[in-house]
Amino acid sequence: MEKEDLIYLSEIFAAVEGEPYRFILLCDDLTFEVGELSYKMLKSALDGSVYSAPENVLIYVTSNRRHLLPEYESDHLGGKYVKGELQQSEALEEKVSLSDRFGLWIPFHVFSQESYLDAVRLCVERQARERRVDIPWSQELEQDAIKWSRDKSKRCGRTAFQFSKNWVGRYLLKRQAA
Repeated sequence: MEKEDLIYLSEIFAAVEGEPYRFILLCDDLTFEVGELSYKMLKSALDGSVYSAPENVLIYVTSNRRHLLPEYESDHLGGKYVKGELQQSEALEEKVSLSDRFGLWIPFHVFSQESYLDAVRLCVERQARERRVDIPWSQELEQDAIKWSRDKSKRCGRTAFQFSKNWVGRYLLKRQAA
């Protein structure tokens, strides 16, 4: 489901409620920009209000942001201390309230270099197996993988996968040229 279609959630729910099937509504890589109001429909659906999802519907959302709405420094203004505790401003609380409604958050932390190289090793092995070639692990491969992660400024599964595709492709081209 595209975020622009979130305004139709109540109609979608009405159409599938009572059906003998189970449904998953997936919003992949969801983020909202300032001024977009469709997030309020999603917030209502997740909160169990008037627009809540029927029993046969689950809502899955992926995002690269922890909070689906952008945060600005000015959002932190207006906070106040109550009995020694800092309470957020209403602007920030409104933005955080959407992500607070999700029952499960799965963070993907940056890998250690050792974990990153393990991921590269697995990805290269898989790419090689799919192409029915043997690609030995070497010092050159390891150093290129480390350089790749530095160039990308990140050690994660996606970086390991992208590196392995590049490395295996270059390996096959060299082999073919020889």
